[in-house]
Amino acid sequence: MILVGLGAALLGVTVQVLGRPVAYVVFQATASPTQSPTVTGSPTITMTPTVTVSPTISATPTITPTSTMTPTPVLPEAVAVLLVHDRVTPSSGAVYSPLRIARILNRSLLPISPAEEFDNPITTLYAAFTYDGLQDGVRWTALWYRGAEVVCVETQAWQSGTGGYGFSECAPVEGWLPGAYEVQMFYAERWIVSARFQVHGTPPTRTSAAPSSPTSGP
Repeated sequence: MILVGLGAALLGVTVQVLGRPVAYVVFQATASPTQSPTVTGSPTITMTPTVTVSPTISATPTITPTSTMTPTPVLPEAVAVLLVHDRVTPSSGAVYSPLRIARILNRSLLPISPAEEFDNPITTLYAAFTYDGLQDGVRWTALWYRGAEVVCVETQAWQSGTGGYGFSECAPVEGWLPGAYEVQMFYAERWIVSARFQVHGTPPTRTSAAPSSPTSGP
């Protein structure tokens, strides 16, 4: 049994070492063909537009309208004529502060609750301002306009010193009709400052005073 086992072991080693070369001699090995990858389809060509439509040109106006310039206020001829008789030459350093429109002024001539819009009923409106560099004897003028119509005019020789607080007042004969108003201030014939405001609502109807009864003489 030992000899048989040794012989089997020897045979196994011989087959392991010499079996494959002897088998290739008896049986001719042929190489099996290797599969080649199939042809991958190429992507189709994407169609591109031949002509791109460009946006149409927007029409632009040939002339751009511009806002008209506001003319510099000038004195009406009826007031300008009065300057001919004035003998004091106005200085060039006179200045007014911006005008503030109010219904009431306090004791220091300062406006109480100034505004740019007012509702009827209204009796009198004031244009308050401060001033500096004015000369006594030089005519100053305040014009109150409703649209293009002058509703109040105040013009006289200045008698309030070179600096301080001042005002102009207006109570139109027809009352404060609704609309846009403007106050223009002048020193001699030179325009200094303006202010605009609005009035809303219908003014109350004014009742005329009853005529007094004639009295008999003694």
